[in-house]
Amino acid sequence: MKAVLALVLLTTVATQAFIFNGCKQDSDCNNGCCQRSFFNSRCVAKSQYLQSCSTTSCGCAAGLKCVKETEVTSVAIEIHVGGNGMVCEQTDATATTAAPSSPSA
Repeated sequence: MKAVLALVLLTTVATQAFIFNGCKQDSDCNNGCCQRSFFNSRCVAKSQYLQSCSTTSCGCAAGLKCVKETEVTSVAIEIHVGGNGMVCEQTDATATTAAPSSPSA
């Protein structure tokens, strides 16, 4: 009986970092958000330019917004079948409309 109790105590102590430690709110995460589940919580990074995103999860990094893949007009992207169809795109204020300069000869 003592061996079983010691094993349970040891297992509880060993898994405490996995189960009980983690973020409690978005402000605990650097440039991301706190994703909570039944057993633990973890920090998730915000999506970057043209990465898949969701309006119900962490969202996009600063200066970007989550839009439908079909609404992206700045570049050609491949539509992924079975995905949620949303990517992070530049907002109008941060979008660049000028063509890149050509190298001088």
